[in-house]
Amino acid sequence: MTLAIRPVPSASGGSAAYRDRALDAATAHVATQYDTLQAGLARIDKPEKYLNYGFATGHSETYEERQAELCRRVFALADIGAGDVVVDVGFGSGEQDLLLAREREFAELHGFNIAALQVAYATRVPANFTPSHARSPL
Repeated sequence: MTLAIRPVPSASGGSAAYRDRALDAATAHVATQYDTLQAGLARIDKPEKYLNYGFATGHSETYEERQAELCRRVFALADIGAGDVVVDVGFGSGEQDLLLAREREFAELHGFNIAALQVAYATRVPANFTPSHARSPL
């Protein structure tokens, strides 16, 4: 399985493959808003940094559990399987992609995002990430 997180570059840089497609002013403004959101999540030390409203199945689950449940329901509806290539455009913090990798088998995941702080957060974990279905039994 491959996890690839790619920033969409700002006007000031980015990878050579993307330099000719720098962000326009309006998109850069939105990217700044998402960076502000990500910085806020980092300040409150929220354990998972999902960026969705969640799906409640009862009254006792935490907000993070509700957020993960919404992702699981989307994964089930998408019927993601072993040979699939997943593309996540605007992946936020990437939490849903890590959850997907822990719980489902797929061939590759490519994530694209315009917010530098979200890209930085999302790229910290995959470097050392091993999905649960790929781990050796104890």
